[in-house]
Amino acid sequence: MKNYFDKTLFLVCGLSGSGKSTFIKELRKDYNDMFKFIGTYSTREIRDYENNNSIDTILLSNCEFEKRKCDYIGKKADRYSGIRKNDIFAYFSNSNNVFLIANINWIETIKNDFYNIANVKTILIASHASECIKRISYLKHSIEQFKYRITDIDNNKYSSFNFDYFLHNNGDIIVFKKSINTFANLIFNKK
Repeated sequence: MKNYFDKTLFLVCGLSGSGKSTFIKELRKDYNDMFKFIGTYSTREIRDYENNNSIDTILLSNCEFEKRKCDYIGKKADRYSGIRKNDIFAYFSNSNNVFLIANINWIETIKNDFYNIANVKTILIASHASECIKRISYLKHSIEQFKYRITDIDNNKYSSFNFDYFLHNNGDIIVFKKSINTFANLIFNKK
């Protein structure tokens, strides 16, 4: 198998509403030519504030999702998300830095699978549970969507992992954007 030691796969993790999508959107503003982002497959419904062109998740029916034969699968309530290992390899041919918003349950498996192939770094977008709930509540979700998004907030699995990078989102978007820019300058060696 080909090795990609000159490539880095960044796994972005955090609670629902912590700012993972905001992190990627902000990186794209000034550093879009420095990385590629992998959209995952999901059986979740499109959110009220989204349209098919505004999201990086590929929304599928349960049947379509099964046909993708994902190597890494997450389940929350009755919805699935996932990505195939070959999708990650395909992105390595286009960029030295690849970002994936990853389910917390995928981290160890992906790190093991890519151990002798590429650099894998983990990023935690941390936010207090009350801030996550506040941000989610600003969105025009149905009650069902809201309940679905907060299911992982009480079950904080993130404290058991040792992340390579930690960005705190305290709800102040200006401070969060500065943290993202500092991170990007470090990673992409821009001054």
